Amino acid sequence: MAVATAPPPSSPTPALPAAPADVRPELSRRGASVLATAMFVAASAMATGALVAAALAVDDVPGPWRPKGVDLSTYLPNMLVLTAVMSSFSAAWMLWAARRDDRRTAVTAGGLTLLLAVAIANGQSYLMTHAGLKIGANAFSTLFVLFTGFHLLHAIAGVVLLGVVLGRTIAGQFSADEHDAVAATTLFWHWANLVWLAAYGVFYVMGK
Repeated sequence: MAVATAPPPSSPTPALPAAPADVRPELSRRGASVLATAMFVAASAMATGALVAAALAVDDVPGPWRPKGVDLSTYLPNMLVLTAVMSSFSAAWMLWAARRDDRRTAVTAGGLTLLLAVAIANGQSYLMTHAGLKIGANAFSTLFVLFTGFHLLHAIAGVVLLGVVLGRTIAGQFSADEHDAVAATTLFWHWANLVWLAAYGVFYVMGK
């Protein structure tokens, strides 16, 4: 009589090796700074939109949008527009270099962007203090101080962020695979320049 034999035990499927513990947090953090910056930009965009909407509402009221006796020179604002455009290009150049792991070019572009950002913050501060406009004097003056002050805060924050990124770039902390802080700072600086372009349109184009 034949004796039934049990089938040979099947070999267990080998488990895939677990990812190193120090890799998982890195993957989860990647892109977090860019996402956080994008969320801030969205909130800032709503505030900017509210300021523009307020200016448009005041402009619809019968009477001149800019009160008599308020004469705003356009030389410095025009120079700020030109400087903002140049700084956005240099910031994009910095990010381009960081993505290619070209530290020397990234340092050059970052240093140029930082210098332009300091010039913008300094020019905006001078513009606010020498315009002779005060909150509460009239709708135009109030919105001018609020809007330009809002941009000045962005410019100062941009100077700080660009300085930190430049220092980290010099220290070699960025590479082609790790440059999220550069991307986030570039995004923020582009938006800061757009805030100024919005203010420029309200007070120096629409406000003529």
